[in-house]
This record gives sequence, structure tokens and C-alpha cells, in this order.
Amino acid sequence: MSTQVSTREHILKQAVLLMGQKGYRGVTTKEIADASGVSEMTIFRHFGSKGNILQAAMESYSYIPCMEQLFATQLTYNLEDDLYIISKTYQNMMKRNQNLIWIGFNERYTMPEVHETASKNPRQLKEFIMNYFAEMENKGLLRPVDHEAQAMSLLWMNAGYFITDASLPSDMQMVSSVSTESFLSESISTFARGLKPDANS
Repeated sequence: MSTQVSTREHILKQAVLLMGQKGYRGVTTKEIADASGVSEMTIFRHFGSKGNILQAAMESYSYIPCMEQLFATQLTYNLEDDLYIISKTYQNMMKRNQNLIWIGFNERYTMPEVHETASKNPRQLKEFIMNYFAEMENKGLLRPVDHEAQAMSLLWMNAGYFITDASLPSDMQMVSSVSTESFLSESISTFARGLKPDANS
């Protein structure tokens, strides 16, 4: 690698790939070094330990910066369009980080600091959505609702699809006949309709 940053990023990428294939406990720092094309000493110089590699990966692959930019610059205050782009971005980020998500889940008891880092993502996203709902309500574009309950409903709906789609073998997937695009289009349309001020008119 030509720079310190690119070396670090390359190590993180290879570590996540290996841990996704073999599990956190099934991978050694030597294997990570070999896959990254660096010495084991370089691994320790950058991270200090295998646990620190996983912690750094969790921090590096956070979807919050992307979501923060989305909420700041891409929303149009059209409820259905906004909830669609939020959900679409969420699904894309979760799929990109799929290996890390399962590693963090599997190690939630043995490495609580890693689980705590991973849990910051949904907590922060919930706050973004709650603030958006409050702003939409103030604009008269959303009926009065419990903002936290509705934010969690949106997150649970999306998380449920991701977990089902990602965790079951292809021949057992209950959603195998429903594409992500179809799921988002149908579910967001229904969800948004229930939140609009004229929903019961």
C-alpha cells in the first residue's frame, strides 16, 4: 500500500472479509496480514490487536455519515419519497456491512464494546427520523403521532426485511419472490399513507 491510510483501510477490508467467512474467533492476525499483503508487525503497529481491528472496522463502516448527509441535503418533504430514500439507503448500507453486522451480533456478549459501537447506528438513525417526523408535523404534512414509535416501526420494518433476506438460505427465504425494490415500494406506500393528515378523510 502506498500510504498509511490506504494500508489501514486495506487491512480493515481484508479482516472483515475473513471474519465474515470464518467468524471472528476463527481468524488470526497472521491470516489477516497474509490476506492484506503486509507483515503481522504492520497489523500490530496499526491496530495493536485483533479486537481493535474489529472495533476500528465498526467505526469505519458506520452508515451514520451517509445518513446525516441524506437528511441534511436530499429530503424533499414529500413523505413517501423521503421515507423511500431513507429506507433504500438503509438497505444498501446494511447489505454493504452485512459481514460486520453478523460479527457484531455474534460477539455481543464477548465484546460488549463492539456491540455498543454497532448499536450507535440505529440509535442515531432513530433520532434523525424522529426529528424529521417532528418537522413534517410542524409543516402540517404529518398527522400527530408518537414520533419515536413511528420511527421504530419504520426501522423494525426495514430491519426485519434485511435480517430475513440476509440470514436464510436461498431455498428457504420467505421473501425470495419479493425484490428489495418491490418491498420498499409497497411497504413505504402503505406506511406513508397511514401518516398523512388526510389518511382518515
